[in-house]
Amino acid sequence: MGPLSKQFSGKVVRGDQLAGRDYDTPTANLDLPRDIDLEFGVYAAVTHYEDKEYHSTVCYGVGDPPKFEVHLFNFDKNILGEELNVDIIEQVSELVPWESIERMRQKILHDLEMARDVFKKRGL
Repeated sequence: MGPLSKQFSGKVVRGDQLAGRDYDTPTANLDLPRDIDLEFGVYAAVTHYEDKEYHSTVCYGVGDPPKFEVHLFNFDKNILGEELNVDIIEQVSELVPWESIERMRQKILHDLEMARDVFKKRGL
C-alpha cells in the first residue's frame, strides 16, 4: 500500500444507510461508472465540496455494482444529490469479510485512525 494520485467526481446517491446506522460512520455514496481505475480497499482521501476540503476515507468495492462510499471527517450535512470531487491519497487497508457489526465497527475505527495518520504524515 502506497501513495496514489487518483481523482473521482460524482453525484451523491442514496445508499443502504448501514454505515451511519450500524457503524456510526455516515457515508456519501457516489454514482460512478462501474469499472473505475481503483483497486478494492479503504483509502485516505481529500474531498472537495462547496469550495472546502475535507479529510475523508473512501471504501470502494462492497456490493454489486461496487460501492464508492466517502466518509467526510467532521461533517454533518445532508448532501444527497450534490457533486463531490474526491482525491485519493493513499490506501490504508484492505477490505475484510463481514463477521459482525462490532467487528466491522472496530475495523472502521482503525481505518479512520490509519487515514488520520496519513494526513499527519503528509502535513495535510
